[in-house]
Amino acid sequence: MAIDWTLLESEAIEVFRVVAPCMAGVPFVIVDQAKVGMADYLHGAFVAYKLDHIARKHMPNAPANRFACIVYNQKSIKSIAVNDDDAAHKFMAMMLHELGHFPEMRIIDTWTLPPLSADRLKHIEERIVAHCRLDVTTLTDDARRAEERYLLYSHPPAFLRICSHLLRRARKLAKWKCLSLQEVHGIRVGQSHPWNYYSALGDEPERLKDLSLAEPVQARNIKTRRYSADVFRSSIRKCSSLIGLPRSPGR
Repeated sequence: MAIDWTLLESEAIEVFRVVAPCMAGVPFVIVDQAKVGMADYLHGAFVAYKLDHIARKHMPNAPANRFACIVYNQKSIKSIAVNDDDAAHKFMAMMLHELGHFPEMRIIDTWTLPPLSADRLKHIEERIVAHCRLDVTTLTDDARRAEERYLLYSHPPAFLRICSHLLRRARKLAKWKCLSLQEVHGIRVGQSHPWNYYSALGDEPERLKDLSLAEPVQARNIKTRRYSADVFRSSIRKCSSLIGLPRSPGR
């Protein structure tokens, strides 16, 4: 039986309501890249600031105001899955990963849709599509380091901590108890194995399961007996050294 991607999109939004109740009022839209005019790209899913501006051009039923948008690639997910059930789990893991970005994205601060000129909209779309079509295997060394630097800055320790909280909460749901830690965290250049981050939190995600998703963004705001930021800090220092950053971007 073919995968019902529309049903999976709806399920993901329901999971969001459970694992991140603090975002219950946020309108989410999850859509396949083929439906929003995007050229094929290499990633399974992505989010970007102002992505909703681009998506709404192709979606007559999009929310009137700003919305949290996740674009994914059915073809990419199916190409790495061994069967339909595996594809569904990979999809959900990617959705949780992308959800982890929203607490630090300013679009959740306001739902007023500011006007954009046609030129500005075109520029934003070109940048998003160009980035998503990157093939890192064909980049020069300088371009590859720049891409690695971007990945590091966009996946700081606070983000990995949020992913750990989201995964622990999602695994409480019977259907998603086997979600992959590595797929939720994602594979990033130079960083430690996801288990090192997950285990460093100890029982924090369980004890703080009702905490607002925005709270784990600031590690210093949470005092726990077992949690140590050392694994996060040392990993970021390692990444910084690998890609030539002058200082840690971790927050």
